[in-house]
Amino acid sequence: MKHFCAIALLLSTLFSPAHADVLPLKIAVVSYTSPFVMQGNNQFYGFDIAMMTYICPIIQRSCEYQVMEFSELLPAVAANKVDIAISGITITPSRAKIVNFSIPYLVSETRFLGRSALAAFPFSLSMLQKSKFGVQTGTVFNEEILSLGLENPSISNFQEESDLIEAVTDGTVDIVLVDQATAMYWQGHSAGKLVALGQPIPYGYGFGIAVSGNEPELLKSINQAVVQYQNSNDFKTNILMYMKYF
Repeated sequence: MKHFCAIALLLSTLFSPAHADVLPLKIAVVSYTSPFVMQGNNQFYGFDIAMMTYICPIIQRSCEYQVMEFSELLPAVAANKVDIAISGITITPSRAKIVNFSIPYLVSETRFLGRSALAAFPFSLSMLQKSKFGVQTGTVFNEEILSLGLENPSISNFQEESDLIEAVTDGTVDIVLVDQATAMYWQGHSAGKLVALGQPIPYGYGFGIAVSGNEPELLKSINQAVVQYQNSNDFKTNILMYMKYF
């Protein structure tokens, strides 16, 4: 009898919620999009990573990151290759036709970024008329530049943020358009070489977590977790940590 009880106790321990396998949440990310997703010492960090570190335990999943190009994020979610995608993804009507989005977790704004010498000139549309622009492939920034009414704007696309920043630093392009948070990050991390230009421009409906349209329950649980996160001290701490250059 004692032997039977010992086996029953062992089995109940092994299969209790504390020891049960946690289903991985497959999360598509880019390798680097500051300050949302960054890498160092073979580990991810950044505002979006900190957010998912908070959310995953709430929805009883473990975070499993898969790196891909920004332009591949939404197609991967739509094809159910991953469960969700993050990396500073702005919610727009066209994107909402491809995937579902969580409630916004941050306001989305864009900003021009250029070499520090440009700060000596008044920022205006006339400055932009003659500029060579750089944007990251798959982002909203190409269509935003086209919406400004400039005459035949010259726009170069770059797959990686690092290539985009290198291009504006070495003069391959004059100005790049990025998220406001990204512009302020590089203004603070370029040793004075780059500066945010003009004012932040509201664009889209905020930053959201992309979720497959076939996962309504996952979307519901993520939305509930986002609200909990926004009301937590962790949210305030991560804002100060990753958005401190505003």
